[in-house]
Parts: sequence; structure tokens; C-alpha cells
Amino acid sequence: MRILGVSAFHRDAAAALLVDGRPVAALREAAFSGRLHDGSFPIRAARACLAQAGLEGRDLDRVALDQRPLRELGRIVAAWLAALPRSWRTLGRGEWLGARPWTRGRIARELELDDPTRVVFTSHPLAHAASAFITSPFEEAAVLVLDDAGERATATLARGTPAGLEVLGQVRFPHSLGLLQSAITQYLGLAPGADEPLVESLAARGTPRFMDELARLVRPGRAGSFTLDESYLRFGFDGERLFSPRLEELLGPARGAGTPLRYVDGHSRDADVAASLQQVLEERALALAEELHRRVRTRRRREPRSGRLPRRAAPQARRRCRQTSRCLTPTLCAARPRSPSSVASESPGHPRSWVGSPWPGWPSASPRAPGAGARSSAGARRRRSARGRSAAPRCSVRSAPTRSRTRSRPGAGQ
Repeated sequence: MRILGVSAFHRDAAAALLVDGRPVAALREAAFSGRLHDGSFPIRAARACLAQAGLEGRDLDRVALDQRPLRELGRIVAAWLAALPRSWRTLGRGEWLGARPWTRGRIARELELDDPTRVVFTSHPLAHAASAFITSPFEEAAVLVLDDAGERATATLARGTPAGLEVLGQVRFPHSLGLLQSAITQYLGLAPGADEPLVESLAARGTPRFMDELARLVRPGRAGSFTLDESYLRFGFDGERLFSPRLEELLGPARGAGTPLRYVDGHSRDADVAASLQQVLEERALALAEELHRRVRTRRRREPRSGRLPRRAAPQARRRCRQTSRCLTPTLCAARPRSPSSVASESPGHPRSWVGSPWPGWPSASPRAPGAGARSSAGARRRRSARGRSAAPRCSVRSAPTRSRTRSRPGAGQ
């Protein structure tokens, strides 16, 4: 069976081809268009995947899209109606209004399918959950999905078993941690949907002194859930201006695009807002993870994560950082922060210089000298390990206590 999976009409569009259950090719459209986070239909990526297998569109048995367009359209229209009269000015914005109902026919035309019924739609949060669970080595696991808006669910708690995925609970739009992060990103004068990693880098330079203010935006609920105060936000009905004037009354005037970022001592307001946001996001994400762990009892802790927010790996990375002597998150830890001076010089929407590297500024491993043997003595290994520990940056996050490797003698300390 030949199945082409398509992720389209949102950031990082891509295509992947499976033949008889085995992956053959997976490509992003941005690799062909050259546009960062290209969200158009990935026709060139799909054709390249088919070419690697020597197939054409008419040879496909199924084309699966990672969303249900009509359900997403219903969510957008319902949010627009609920926000009246504030939302009436935004009715004419967005080309999606006329495109959503005809998605199946468009995909069939782009791929030259003989039968449009071969195009099937999947639940967006379940597609995220499947990408985390199916690719993991676990037979059973608890799966946490944190997304921005995907159809109606913004956070999903699920259980993965050999029989499939079972949804245990969801947080519904407009209560979204991902969209809250995008709104604060725009408030800081950066591009929402693209520059959230820059906000995390900026957070390493600040202190969370705006926690009380941001607590008004995010209210904890029962069983790890949360709600947002929509009076401070506009993303429910306006995709261009994500926050309302009330947010500026709460935190101060928004930073204009291209103006210098305030991140140094005495003038660190932007960094402090980013640090406060980071702490709020981590607290809510960990509360959801604890609730998921309470509902799903496995023999071992197995929690694959997926979605837009876990891609930042903030909560997971900070926990790892406490357990290792070598910092794993230079973008989050003050031991190796990215210089915000380069952030200030970038205007929203422009490609970042470190796009090709997942950890900006992290030194790459030096190649082995020609002729060097694969094995070395135990003493040499210990000396190299000691040099690596001494050269490793000290993490700004408090390290967890570690057990001593030396055994205590019987009767010692008595």
C-alpha cells in the first residue's frame, strides 16, 4: 500500500511517503522554495518523494492530510462570532475563508489523482501524538501534545498502546499556551510563529519579575488544565494583531520592530517579560505532565511529547540539565546564551543566522586525528573525561544532588 502523508497550509509544510508500511522519503517544502517555515502546499516535496520511489500521483492508494479543514474552519468562524463586535473589522482578512471547503479537490488536482476520495483527513492532535508515539521505542506510553490551535484542541493528553491511541483529555481553543507564547513574541517586537526560540534565548538574560502580571492572563484550573483571560488577547479572531491594548496597559508599551532590545542590567524589561513567560509556560506544561502521569500508570516513565510547544524542549531540557554535568540547552541556560545583540538587529520575518544549527554557538566535536586508534587506555579516558568536566560551562539552573560514587566503609561516621 502506498500512502503519501502531507502537512500543509501551516508552517513547515512537508510530505512523507510510505510503501507497505516502510518510510521511503520525507522532505520539507522549504528545501525547494527557500522560504523559511514555508506553509504552502508541498507539491515539490511530494513530487520529489514520489520520484525517489519511481511513482506518480495516480499510483497512490491514499493521501493523508494532517488536519480536518472543515473542523478548523468551524473553529475559526465560531471564534469570530463569539468575539463580535470586536471582530467585525477582521472579517475580510485571510484567504482561508474560501479555500478550506475545497481542500480535497485541490490536493487531488495538485497530485493528479484519478479519484479524489483517496484523499483522507486525520485529526491534527492525533497526528502529533502518533508522530511521537509510533516513532518511539515504547509499546505503552503517556503522550502529551501541546500545540497552538490545531482544529479545536490546544493540549491533548493521550495513552498509547499496541491497539492505538486513546485521548484522555483536551484543552480547547482559545486557551492555548502556544498562542500565548506567540502573542508575547509579537509584543516583544518579534515575528510570531517564527521567533519564539529567540524569546527563550532572551529569557536566559532576565528575571521573572512580571509573574504576577502574567498570572492574570493564565489561570490554573482543575486537573492540570488552565484558562486564558481573552480580554488581553486577540488571536481568537485576529491573526495579525495577537494582543489587545489591555496587555500594554498591564506590561507597558510594546517594543517596536527593529528597536533595541532591553536585556542588560538596569534596562532588562524585555528580558524580564520573556523570563516570566518562560516560567509560566513551564509551570503549566509540567502541571499537564503530572496530570497525565497520574492518569497513565506505566511500569516506567515514558512520556513522548509532540506539538509546537514541546519542540522548544524547555521543560524536558531543564530537567535534563539538572541531571548532567554538561549543559544540553545553551539556548535556555545562561551558561551559553545567544547574544541578544544579534536578536535586536533582526527584523521580524527575516531568516536567522543559526537556522541550520539546533544549538547556536555550541562547539562541534573535533575530528579524530588521522591514524588514531579506536581504543585508548583507561588512564587516557579518565584524563579526557576530567578535562571535559572542567571545561564544561556551569549551568545557571540549580543542579540536583547526586549520589557519591564512593562506597562508605562499614561503621564509618559512627
